[in-house]
Amino acid sequence: MNELVIRTGDDIFTDSLIFAEKLDLNHKDVLKDIRNLTATNSSIIPEFKITQWTNTRNRTYDKMVMSKKGFMSLMMNTNVSPQKKQLLYKIQNDFIDAFQKMEEIILKEQLQKENLEWSLSREQGKQIRLQTTDTIKEFVEYATVQGSDKASFYYKHFTKATYKALQFMQQAKPGLRDTLDLLQLHQLILAEDLCKRSIAKYMKQQLHYKEIYILVKLDIENFAKSLFLK
Repeated sequence: MNELVIRTGDDIFTDSLIFAEKLDLNHKDVLKDIRNLTATNSSIIPEFKITQWTNTRNRTYDKMVMSKKGFMSLMMNTNVSPQKKQLLYKIQNDFIDAFQKMEEIILKEQLQKENLEWSLSREQGKQIRLQTTDTIKEFVEYATVQGSDKASFYYKHFTKATYKALQFMQQAKPGLRDTLDLLQLHQLILAEDLCKRSIAKYMKQQLHYKEIYILVKLDIENFAKSLFLK
């Protein structure tokens, strides 16, 4: 059935030539029906696009490429003889099946691509998390030297500050990272990398550990705001 539809990237179309051929209609009449349809319904105009085709005699003519929505509109506004009514319904179902099968193929390809990207991002996220944890470990030692007797809690504090800024607190639970979508995963990677770099920067400036925590938290919150998160 794939000969009924045309794929361009992730877009699926059919055209007036295919439509006319399958319904045994005059192509000029199909073009006329499309022009009448778009003239009376402006909202449907984007579903059609005029293009050209060349016949075996190297002559060029107009044809209309149409989306699934455009096809359905044309079907409902195509007049055929009583003898062709049954053919009309059969062809309509064949076209709809062809569109749906191509949509399923594209969706499968997209899911496979997203799964691969997600897996790669998850691995990158693990590496960033390990680096951030190592930096927090240095901070814990730094805070302990400065007199903190509860410095180990900063592992939790920095994580909580990051999740809260990114609005993940409502989802916070063991295995949270495996439930994030690709966009959220990228946001978390960037936020934790920022956390790591900010901690290192402020320790290098020899600031008090409490001030460092406040500044890092502020950096993460400002980053979240840059993502248009409240």
